[in-house]
Amino acid sequence: MKSQLALVGSVLGWSGVLVCLVSALVKLTGSYYLFGAESQSVFIGGIGLTVAGILAKIEASNR
Repeated sequence: MKSQLALVGSVLGWSGVLVCLVSALVKLTGSYYLFGAESQSVFIGGIGLTVAGILAKIEASNR
């Protein structure tokens, strides 16, 4: 269970970083929308994914 939780944390964390990077690049090109949503909202979603990944990794390390 510990290794599965750590894996989920890694996947969530890296996907959050990727979403943040894509959103930032779209914003820097001058476009304010990404897949029909504001790029700022997508960026905040990426932050949420990263935080969820961090929390999962912390929980895995405490078990």
